[in-house]
Amino acid sequence: QQQQQQLPGVTGTAGTLSMDLFLAELEKVATMLAASRELGSNAPSSHELHALMQSIQSLVAQTPAAARQDAVTRLSQKLFFLLFEADPQNKLLVDLYMYMLHQLQETYGVTGKEVTKNFLFMDGNRRMNVDLVVRLLRSRLLDVHEFDLCTAKALDGGRNITAVAFLEEVLRLCLLADRSATLSAHDFPQSIDVLSSLAQQARPPRESLMTLLEGLSQLQRLKASLVSGGKEVLIRSLPVKEDPGDPPRLRENVGLLFEEWMKLALQMPRHDKTFISRLMSQGMLKTDDISTRFFRLCTDFAVQFSLAVSGGSGGAATGAGAPGSSAAGSIASSSSSSSGAAGGAPGSTNYSGVDAFSRLIVVLLKHFGESTKVALLNKVLTTINMIVVRDHAETHPFNQRPYCRLLCNLLLDVHTTDESVLVQVLTGFCNTFHNLRPSVVPGFLFSWLELISHRNFMPKLLQIKGANQAKAGGMFNRLMVDLFDFLGPFLRRPPLSDAMRLVYKGTLRVLLVLLHDFPEFLCDYHQSFCDIIPPTCVQMRNLVLSAFPPSVRLPDPFTPNLKVDLLPEIAQSPPILPGSLAALEQAGLKDDLNNYLKQRGPVSFLMNLRSMLMLPSRPASSGTGSSSATTAAGAVGGAVGGAGGAGGSDGAAAAAAGGGGAGSGGAGKYNVPLINALVLYLGVRASERPSSDTAGFHGAEMDIFQNLVVDLDAEGRYLLFNAMANQLRYPNSHTHYFSCWLLSLFAEANREQIQEQITRVLLERLIVNRPHPWGLLITFIELIRNRSYKFWEHDFVRCAPEITQLFESVAKSCMRQPGSQDGTA
Repeated sequence: QQQQQQLPGVTGTAGTLSMDLFLAELEKVATMLAASRELGSNAPSSHELHALMQSIQSLVAQTPAAARQDAVTRLSQKLFFLLFEADPQNKLLVDLYMYMLHQLQETYGVTGKEVTKNFLFMDGNRRMNVDLVVRLLRSRLLDVHEFDLCTAKALDGGRNITAVAFLEEVLRLCLLADRSATLSAHDFPQSIDVLSSLAQQARPPRESLMTLLEGLSQLQRLKASLVSGGKEVLIRSLPVKEDPGDPPRLRENVGLLFEEWMKLALQMPRHDKTFISRLMSQGMLKTDDISTRFFRLCTDFAVQFSLAVSGGSGGAATGAGAPGSSAAGSIASSSSSSSGAAGGAPGSTNYSGVDAFSRLIVVLLKHFGESTKVALLNKVLTTINMIVVRDHAETHPFNQRPYCRLLCNLLLDVHTTDESVLVQVLTGFCNTFHNLRPSVVPGFLFSWLELISHRNFMPKLLQIKGANQAKAGGMFNRLMVDLFDFLGPFLRRPPLSDAMRLVYKGTLRVLLVLLHDFPEFLCDYHQSFCDIIPPTCVQMRNLVLSAFPPSVRLPDPFTPNLKVDLLPEIAQSPPILPGSLAALEQAGLKDDLNNYLKQRGPVSFLMNLRSMLMLPSRPASSGTGSSSATTAAGAVGGAVGGAGGAGGSDGAAAAAAGGGGAGSGGAGKYNVPLINALVLYLGVRASERPSSDTAGFHGAEMDIFQNLVVDLDAEGRYLLFNAMANQLRYPNSHTHYFSCWLLSLFAEANREQIQEQITRVLLERLIVNRPHPWGLLITFIELIRNRSYKFWEHDFVRCAPEITQLFESVAKSCMRQPGSQDGTA
């Protein structure tokens, strides 16, 4: 206990040593208990064993918040390796390690990832501990999907006999020995496929393997019978409509074929090639027209079967019940848990029809090979797209679960090693998701957000390099713009409904994943996001602007006398994508702007610039947009079914910074993308000059800014200063120029109202939760530290005790000593 007081955290070498000592003592005490057989696992709460476990947990809890995740990671790794090194006979010690791993996962949520990562990189023979693997799988500490892929690969086509025997035993214990467990055969598709192939190829087949597969077949049939109430549901009797152009008896024939396929899907091993031969012989894949109709009817049969055996077509529940994980997965689960509509509680939906159809698609893709994979997949995705849009329009309430499950299955099961084919496959999914965007199918919103952030979609798309990198980034940018475009009207009209709070929370989580794993994407497309994110969503915009390339090392912005202009990164210009300045060309402003920058005239350009930045006048009764938003809100609200959720801090930030201006009500009267493009273009032109040329702060660009500051009203100035602050990001030439420009405008302003607005724009971005962009911090710190700006002498700083307290609090946090933890990205 004395050592624990001296080392309250697990930081540094001393903390690691303290943790190792506690773990060693824990192993020693547990071994003694197991040998004595006196207490066993029934040790009283006052026993030394519990005190040691509590000490280990306290070490983690007392670690500073910024270093706690690293501490949990190290402890999880240590416990994992101790678990596999422990004597299997010492069940008490194994139970203790498992208990501690489970507690860490419940408390901090990162242990499962560490266990999975360490298991995957462990030596092949060393990890074949059946008892431990089964326990880790059942407790969900070991990711089932990753285990399935890893083990299927380790089988080496059946040549690794040890791995085959290991997998047989794991599946037997997980699926057959304990049928009350949460695991099912659908969790191990790759492994079971390989074992099914082995059973057909081996001569004679392994007796243990055949016994396992037969047991799985019986289990699948039993589960299907239980879910449907023990009654056989005939596919061909489901309410699936024919299209006017369908050939005679096509619906009945497809229904019979799909019934047959569902029965085959329950068998182990399956006879895929025989069924494909039947499809070919009946001409179902003969022409594009017939194959499209075949896939349409199969999709309808699969969805209707799921709804029929699940109790109806109720659509209030959200969430896919789908395999895989995503940044928005918690939205689906939380909204599903409070749904009381037909369709039942979460997990009650029967997906056997949908799973069978997705499996049929994968079998067909493998059968026809890489040459036709893209065309066939695009045909299927187009069909699913059409059916979702149709059913959303015709079915009330709309149940999004089966459609999301189908698309999730395809994301998980469609694989290719050819990068060019992968790009085309992901392009097909991107186009489908764009066509199903929330503004078109609002009742599919929760599933859509889960799909675009799926681990088999978003990471694969953003990890594409080379010639296709720009294309991949552009496609995902389009999907994010679809999301922000839908959210915009709701975020401009607070308060948010429960449904939209869930969507907002999920969007923040997607942005956090992008910020952590793909910051280059946010850096490249920050302009398009800032064009569409409402000004009131300060925290959301901060997440985008806090991103910086992995190659850049951020200097501590709180370093005294930090010479920003001497940093080597300040001379480098950030990449600007061509589309970032498209608004200038669309408005026909670029040629006149270039002419003024070249000649510093005519003056009429400055006089007319304000009117050019305004939106065309609209009728006073702008009820269309409001009605559209209301309709969408009703669809989303129906999808949630009364779910609750937590919102972000953007609304509070906007209120604290002072309401009014752009974004507080409607969309405003100014063309925000055009203002953003104008500000960025002027910055690009100025930053292209040599560093010794100071005309950038007193040239034509500054003339334009000073004229706009004087000529624009309060709303226009707020948007102008926001556009400048949007470029205060990581160290680069644009951050430096816009920081200097804002400070110069503050110093030279002849009205305190202008200085107050500049302060508001900076302050409202700092009072929200972290992260805060690096450029924003250095600009505000310079403003309050440098006495030449006389910041603390202005009346707006002392206008009210609450405002004064707010400024002093922010200044105190910004004037801290260097080296302490900060929220910059």
